[in-house]
This record gives sequence, structure tokens and C-alpha cells, in this order.
Amino acid sequence: MAAGVLEVEFRCHFDNPEAAYKVLPFLRGCLKKEAAWKGVLYGMDLFKAGKVLRTGRVIDNGKTNDYLTWKGPDTGRFCNIRREIGEEITRGINDSAVMQVLGGKPGLENLEDTVGELARLGYRPFMSWEGTDAHGHYQPGDIQIKLMFCRALKWPWIVEFEKTAADEAGAVQCENDLYEFSREFKLSGHIFKEEPTQLLYEKTFPKG
Repeated sequence: MAAGVLEVEFRCHFDNPEAAYKVLPFLRGCLKKEAAWKGVLYGMDLFKAGKVLRTGRVIDNGKTNDYLTWKGPDTGRFCNIRREIGEEITRGINDSAVMQVLGGKPGLENLEDTVGELARLGYRPFMSWEGTDAHGHYQPGDIQIKLMFCRALKWPWIVEFEKTAADEAGAVQCENDLYEFSREFKLSGHIFKEEPTQLLYEKTFPKG
């Protein structure tokens, strides 16, 4: 199976960006790039088994790019830790690692072709969402930071803190680093464990 990377992340909710800036004074100057996005999740049974399969379209300064992402089950304690494979499919891809995982055809021409192949494999769309992300990097902790706004979620304003690792030992160290970061900035009252896709599922399908 394609290796991907281990994504290690935790999130906090805030009432608005100003509330986040007050708790995280560096945040306003850290966030440099903003983009709008739309996402679709596929395969409800896969999702219920703890995995994520999605396509995404990102619009940044008038430029549109499409992506295909697969995530394995969450193995984290404080953080969400998932093995992730992400691929740009805007102009196609010849050897898709996500399709290697799914058992699909390796070559994809574009987003439309990708959606068709997912349908052929039995992975049909079951929920979608859209919003905006502002991205930045917190240098002292080597942490990728994202301020996300999505009106469809229980908490529309979310700040995500992420590190990546190549192996399990590295992921554990990243999780420890992020935990210490959360203590340094006294974030315990803002942290939640559910991932945004789970929040979306709970709102879209309130009876489970």
C-alpha cells in the first residue's frame, strides 16, 4: 500500500477570529494565505469504519485546483493521527496512490474522471461542504496552522494545528510536542476531539 504521511493535528473552536487572536497573539501575523474550498466525501460505509475519502476543489487567487485524499483510521490520543495520501488531480495523474489503496485504475484524467472511477468502485458521495481557509506556519514549534471557516459546522470558526511524521515514533513525538504547545497557550477550554468531517456528519445525519 502507498505509504503517505502521518498527519498529527488538534483543533480549537472560537466564536470568531478576534477571539482566536486574543488567545493566540501570534496568529494574526502568522496567517499569510487564504483560499476558498469545496469538498465532497465518498463512501459512507468507509466513513463509518473510521476512514476518509474525499475530493476537494481549492480556489486561490482565481486559480482552481482539484485534489483527491484518502485518510486511514485515527490512532491518536490527544491529537488525531491518521495516515494520509493527498494528490492533485487538476490536470490528471498517471499513477494514483489513492487508487492503489482502493483498487481502482491508476490513471485519472481530471476531477470528473476521478468521481466516475469512485462511483465504479462503489464509493458514492454522501455529504459536501464549503468554506475558507487561512494558512500559516508557527516557526517556534514548526507547526502548520489553519484558520477555517465553515458555516455548516457546529463551530464555524476552527483553528487547526498540524505536524507530519514519516513513522509511528515520529507521530508520537509530534503529538507530545502539540500537547505541550496547547499547555503553553492554555488552550484546554477550546480543544475538541471530533474532526470537522465528523461534525459535518453529525449535522447532516443527526440520527446517525
